Amino acid sequence: MIKHISSIIITVAALCSVTVCAQQMPDRRDILRTVAQDRELASGHERQYDFDTPALAASPDGYVPFYISHYGRHGSRYAWDPKTYKSIYDAFQKGAAEGVLTAEGKKLMEDYMAFCPGPMADYGCLVPLGSEQHRKLAERMAANFPEVFSRRVNTVYARASTSHRAVANMNAFTLALQKKFTALDIETTVLTSGLAVTKSQAPAEVKGPFYLRGENSASLLPPVGTYLSSKIDTDSILKKFFTSSSKVFGSSEEKAFFCISLYYLWSGYHNYSDSDFLEGLFSRKQIAQLWEAGNYKDYKATVDDYHMDIYNLLTDIISRGDSTISDGNVCADLRFGHDVVISMLLMELNIGTMGGIPENPDDVKNCFQNYNVPMASNVQFILYGPITKISAPVLFKLLVNEREVKIPALKPVTGPYYDWADFKSAYGVRP
Repeated sequence: MIKHISSIIITVAALCSVTVCAQQMPDRRDILRTVAQDRELASGHERQYDFDTPALAASPDGYVPFYISHYGRHGSRYAWDPKTYKSIYDAFQKGAAEGVLTAEGKKLMEDYMAFCPGPMADYGCLVPLGSEQHRKLAERMAANFPEVFSRRVNTVYARASTSHRAVANMNAFTLALQKKFTALDIETTVLTSGLAVTKSQAPAEVKGPFYLRGENSASLLPPVGTYLSSKIDTDSILKKFFTSSSKVFGSSEEKAFFCISLYYLWSGYHNYSDSDFLEGLFSRKQIAQLWEAGNYKDYKATVDDYHMDIYNLLTDIISRGDSTISDGNVCADLRFGHDVVISMLLMELNIGTMGGIPENPDDVKNCFQNYNVPMASNVQFILYGPITKISAPVLFKLLVNEREVKIPALKPVTGPYYDWADFKSAYGVRP
């Protein structure tokens, strides 16, 4: 099995020696206090990618990287749901018609009406920063693992979901990679197989996260609207803009959804605007409340609404990795999609704090943090083969946002490196 790898990579130089301990995803002991003081973390899924990553560990002795299996979220975009913009627009229009806008409300409405036409028209679309993020990620992948892309086998398969922003990022990434290694044969396609399948497309037996681990998905937690209404102090937010919020909103849930929409706008608008017109909108206490509510909403959507079949992705990762080990036919499989898939993958692999089972609604923040999956977030399985020892096992390490992480279900061989056979044994068979 290994002879194909050895014949391909024996002529490739080993990585330069860089030593660093494997990095674990941050475990925040006081999450709300941290979020309240950190603008980027408070932005959750909408935060920009952090390129300030630690150096990677050196290759294991006698090994060299030969294959990368990757899944990447699209980069920065406008708000994905037009309701984010429309609900704010409608509320201010109604507040003005009812004559209940405060002076601060009138100023925010004026600024917002000048700001919103472009984002409302282009909702869901990638912004320039989003393409730049993926170009940079491709350049960094090429710099980190030149051995993978400079060997005799030069085929790269790239697949994107049917979302236009995922397709745009696939193009940005592969073009940047091609510039670094002009001999690469890159094949691109748009499809859903091997990228995790939604419940609307999959058979009835498809399950949500924790299925492989045999645990519950926390589907009995309260509905999102109920939790948002109980968690957000809507009156403290709305009184800044409306002298009588009851003339604008008909229920406590409507108030909560307006506040969360305003929060989502605040979270993401710096991805595409240099304006600061929303800064100072919330107090630190309100930021903590809104992030916790939004994080709960994202968790419920991930677990209960989408029901991605993460086994579909894991099967694809394993089968394509095995194919390369056997035949040496591909140097990289690149996949481009969405945050919910990465979230589910991290939850299923129990990475960092992302694999816990919340005991109650307020415990969700301790088990799931949406800021771990920012814009352009990515997961990379880097496979390593022996240079000379034909019988040695294939090793791999897992990078999450270009940081080496631990896989709790597996015992490392050395540093951040694991035995590929152990990974297949743990995650390659549907229960």
